[in-house]
Amino acid sequence: MNKCYVQYIAFTMLLTINSLSFPMKTNLIRYMVGSALVGGSYYVLDKELAKYEESTLKNVPCNVEKWARKNLAEKGIRNADVVPLKTANRWVTWYSYIGLKEDEISGLEDYLTQQTTDEEVRKKVIIAQEMLLHEAKHYHNNDLDKRCLVRGLTSGLLFLPHASVPRFLLKVAMVVGANTAYIRHQETEADRFAFMNVPVEDLEVCKARRLGWAELFEEHTLHSPFINYRSWSGLCAALFLSKRLHTLNQKEGNQWQKGMVVGLADIIHDYQHPRYRHQAALVQECIDKRKE
Repeated sequence: MNKCYVQYIAFTMLLTINSLSFPMKTNLIRYMVGSALVGGSYYVLDKELAKYEESTLKNVPCNVEKWARKNLAEKGIRNADVVPLKTANRWVTWYSYIGLKEDEISGLEDYLTQQTTDEEVRKKVIIAQEMLLHEAKHYHNNDLDKRCLVRGLTSGLLFLPHASVPRFLLKVAMVVGANTAYIRHQETEADRFAFMNVPVEDLEVCKARRLGWAELFEEHTLHSPFINYRSWSGLCAALFLSKRLHTLNQKEGNQWQKGMVVGLADIIHDYQHPRYRHQAALVQECIDKRKE
């Protein structure tokens, strides 16, 4: 965030405080302190974890690095030529680096040096390009900084006086809901950026991948609910949702309710990313838009 803009906000808030009554001043100060405490703590902790994790990861292979930097530069990503590119166990963007998932870039080196033309490896290259652009969008937009800011601004509400426990729980639900919605928005926009920049003829591979995930997840939700969850609360919720889905399958005309159950299971499983079928629909939307 622009330094002058931050200074302007601080100055405006100080002027506002001077014109408020004492109770309002107290609440505003509580909100500001609480927001700064939560947002600042997340920011500092995440920064330190990112530095530590970066130091433990290996750089990507030389040809993969050239391929990745070429993609980043073509799409106008900031620091495309210097941002550290690491081999990780997942696709990830932290403050200081972009991590490429090791098993999804395996074979990429051989493909780039034309030592293999295997179709499955070609699909891996398409997926790797999509995921690289997705993470690059997060990096380019400073999305992690923005998440800390939103966490702070929303969490400040919890430091204000509460008339009762139910009202406090309602505020907690509002804070969690607002942060979840914002993170999902960021993920959707990162997906959109990737789908609008991967060659349009390759997007069917991205769509088929999402649809495959959707079918597998729905199958697990119905028949193997424990596979997707680790916590006891998640396991209990998964068992309940699985039974509910079995009940709905015995009736006709319950597609909307089935969708709600699967959607709830998906949020419990992964609250950060949109549903797989919604991602597949976004791919199709981008295909249609680019073919117009």
